[in-house]
Amino acid sequence: MKSLFAGAYCALVLWLIGVAGCALETPSGTEGRHQLGRDLIINEVFTISPDKYYAYSWIELYNPSPKTIGWADVTRPASGFAVGSNGTILRTSDDGDRWIDSLSDPSYGNLNGISLANPETAFVVGDGGTILKVTKRSVTVLISGTTNNLHGIAAVPDAQTRTAYAVGDNGKLLRTIDHGLNWPAVPVPTTRNLRAIFFGGFQSIFAVGDSGTVIASANSGNFWSSRIVPEPYRPYTFYSVNFVGALGWITGENGTILGSVNAGSQWIAESSKVTATLRGSYFPPPASGDFVPGSGWVVGDSGTILLTSDNGAHWRKQNSGTTANINSVTFVDSAHGWVFGDGGMIGVTSDGGMSWRAQQSPVSSNLHGSAFLPLLVKVSHGYLLTMVSYRKTFYIDPTSGPNFDYFTRLDSGIVVYDPLLLASENIPAQFRAARPPDVAPGSFAVIVSDSAKFQDHTQLGPGDGAIIKNSIGFYIDRSASGGFAGAHPVLWSLLPSGEIQLIKVFTTILISRGDTLGIDTKTIDVVRWGGYRPSPDLYPNNQPAGFIPEWWSLARYSDDYGDDPSRENTSYSFYMANVPIPRWYSQLSHKSRP
Repeated sequence: MKSLFAGAYCALVLWLIGVAGCALETPSGTEGRHQLGRDLIINEVFTISPDKYYAYSWIELYNPSPKTIGWADVTRPASGFAVGSNGTILRTSDDGDRWIDSLSDPSYGNLNGISLANPETAFVVGDGGTILKVTKRSVTVLISGTTNNLHGIAAVPDAQTRTAYAVGDNGKLLRTIDHGLNWPAVPVPTTRNLRAIFFGGFQSIFAVGDSGTVIASANSGNFWSSRIVPEPYRPYTFYSVNFVGALGWITGENGTILGSVNAGSQWIAESSKVTATLRGSYFPPPASGDFVPGSGWVVGDSGTILLTSDNGAHWRKQNSGTTANINSVTFVDSAHGWVFGDGGMIGVTSDGGMSWRAQQSPVSSNLHGSAFLPLLVKVSHGYLLTMVSYRKTFYIDPTSGPNFDYFTRLDSGIVVYDPLLLASENIPAQFRAARPPDVAPGSFAVIVSDSAKFQDHTQLGPGDGAIIKNSIGFYIDRSASGGFAGAHPVLWSLLPSGEIQLIKVFTTILISRGDTLGIDTKTIDVVRWGGYRPSPDLYPNNQPAGFIPEWWSLARYSDDYGDDPSRENTSYSFYMANVPIPRWYSQLSHKSRP
């Protein structure tokens, strides 16, 4: 049997080892119930006690979200930071679905800019000479040696975080070459306020600021010289500067966009067709395979977002959906980007800026700067169920294969049901099932333990969705000495008292080498009945429902879309339905509850 299932067992055992003896990760937060759900939920459970000759079970999943949910998907999640007033430091590791402000501290004052030195560390600057070194888990306050407000920061890409440049009021330009321990001032040919700095290489560093100020260094920042801009733009304040090779852009007041095609030696006006102050810009690094060549984005006051696809020859205004001042923009590829602005505004696009939608922000402070990591990893995810079930271990003849009518062991315990694993090429053909289809918005997936009895005794509702007929699950035998004796395939049926967990399994892979960095799990939904309580109980707030009467089901109320498992309560979210109908959302809502 081991030879038949070796490939499948390997993946399954790896997952079980990862979660054995520890709590499955669940999302944190205190938000209330959503008007619509965001992920699959367990919607109805039907079981007849396995000691009955007509016993069979089915589990109905429902998609309450406005998007199609696949049983498996591969994403490249973006991670990054945003900083702002009142010591705000936000971070995300999941494309901005959740922004966490655990690093924020009002004592840091107004924070104005951030730059990543490497995937682990960023430098942040702010008012009063504030300089911070920030990681995902910690903030270190550095000594800048100045009380001038600092507006811009450019960290040199380096695993050791040795070098960075900061600029601020009164022509202040600081440089560190010792990991941020010391920040001596560097002489520059201006006393104007400097607002932004860009490091394109030690022979190409530019800073811009008030009254048309542009300065440049070609020797690691030791010596700086002024650059001339066209006369009509010399009264304006410039807020951003970017380069892609020899191509450069400056943005500022009155819709100013200046372009250079010769490494900043000469600047020429580009037509933005707007008069709003333009405060931030993003142009992808040269030769990046994640971006369409020639693309760039500029943002500014009154919700202004501009897009170019031809290196600034033409600019098109996008519909941002906000009137807030936008201060910063960043992208991770040609499709996925974020903007940040006043009042905690966060906007996200997945189509290159053609459309934008708001993301939930945990703060109302003004957000001034942002920095995102390059897409370094990809994450594959798939859904599975763990069930407290009656287990029937069937005989596998070495010559003829499985005999589903002859059982070598009958017991009860945890069964892992993974429809993707059962559709894998690692599974022998006699066990293999078809890959289940994706679950469309408002549709169902019904998993059955006995296809024939389900068909004979069950009336389907009018909804859409697949009936997943394969009934093989797996369990790990821990009884043998030395740990795991193997993963055993079993037929299963739900018990009168039990629990089902809907779980997402994430596998993180380093894109550059294909190495697996880790396997994580996230519990999506937990349903209990028959007074079932595990020990230890990871979800003590989840009050189980009672025993399910024969030919009845446990059904979720139609106005209940699931919740964080740490708050989920089966006895509140479900009721006993005397007419079980798979592929029908529900017969009752909480409003009609007696």
